[in-house]
Amino acid sequence: MDFRFFRIDFLGLGRFLVFFFTHGENIFHAHSLTEDSPEIIEYFNIVSQGSLWEVFKANAWEGHVMKLDFQLGIFSRGYLTFGFFLLGLYTGRIEFFKNYMEKKQLVKDLLWASVILLCISVLITVGAFVQIGPEPRFDSWYAMIGLTGFDLVNISITFILLCLFVMVYRKEKWKKGLNHFIPYGRTALTNYVLQSVVGTLVFYGWGLGYIGKLSNTTSFGLALLLILIQILISKWWMKHFYYGPFEWLWRSLTFFKVYPFRRVKV
Repeated sequence: MDFRFFRIDFLGLGRFLVFFFTHGENIFHAHSLTEDSPEIIEYFNIVSQGSLWEVFKANAWEGHVMKLDFQLGIFSRGYLTFGFFLLGLYTGRIEFFKNYMEKKQLVKDLLWASVILLCISVLITVGAFVQIGPEPRFDSWYAMIGLTGFDLVNISITFILLCLFVMVYRKEKWKKGLNHFIPYGRTALTNYVLQSVVGTLVFYGWGLGYIGKLSNTTSFGLALLLILIQILISKWWMKHFYYGPFEWLWRSLTFFKVYPFRRVKV
């Protein structure tokens, strides 16, 4: 397996290079992105109280500029996401999920490696942030090491969940139940977009305006309810169509070809 993309994207090379040149300063946004900065407070007020047009206007430029710093600055979400894209490409090319029954040893080895990585990355994260102190700051190499350790925590947990899922899915008594999630996965992009639409409708000021007013428990319960509803809708949808709406559009634009959409009953 080629681990070059792992070293570059998952080990925080992008973050370290950015910090070396910027010393933690934003690349695209001139102001601080802390929760008490005037710009963040103003943006929150627009989201929580503004009209739909005001939210669109704020996101059209200012929101995207702030997002660029989050993606390409010291937080390095963009580099990490690119690493996951490459990992997904590699997984598809080795036909991992197609031949998962034959890759038992690989899954076991990956699981143990991920558990070890989780333990090491937790120590790295805690050790680095202990050096910073109680106030969160991102202006030191310790912070950069801590952020990379935190990324590795998330990566290792992702691999652990993936391995455990494959192990469980091999068992026939679990396979039938887990198959109910297949339509939901095949319409993942559409469901993601719909979750964003419903979420903004519930929380933003142009909708119900519940941002900051609902407890985490309530928000979590609403999210589970929405997922359950989407699973049921996705199951019905895939009986009548080959793809989800956005999946069909994405596939057709990718290959410059109009793919069949509606299933034809014979």
